[in-house]
Amino acid sequence: MTKTTLTRRRRATGAWWRTALPAALARELDARGIVCVDTTNTEVADWLSRRGIPFAQAHEITGALVRRCEDRGIGLSEVTDEDLAAVDPRLTADIRDCLTPEAAVAARTGHGGTAPAEVTRQIQRLREKLAGQRQWAAEYAGPRG
Repeated sequence: MTKTTLTRRRRATGAWWRTALPAALARELDARGIVCVDTTNTEVADWLSRRGIPFAQAHEITGALVRRCEDRGIGLSEVTDEDLAAVDPRLTADIRDCLTPEAAVAARTGHGGTAPAEVTRQIQRLREKLAGQRQWAAEYAGPRG
């Protein structure tokens, strides 16, 4: 798989990405037959790693699964049990729980991550900082000289 964020496919494998892009850009990509690559690739490797598979090996398995999906013209969320088993027997149907954009977002719980609770904490920190800056601005008497 290339390291680009866009790829040409014969058909779109899901419409979720259209809502994540500005409307004009989504229309342009649609017109050119370009769709976004699944954002859940990393989730496959993470899922395997959480099951004790070394990350380098998990990365290779993930690459093989992505290649299979590209060859079949499907997205990761559309893999069958047969696809999973053909790539590696350790890929089971349980993996489907992490193959959605929502699950990928929710999985990033570290500082600055995309999980809803972390985003809420980030917003609160920014609100507090902004309140302090507003107070400073309200009390500012201008340059001293």
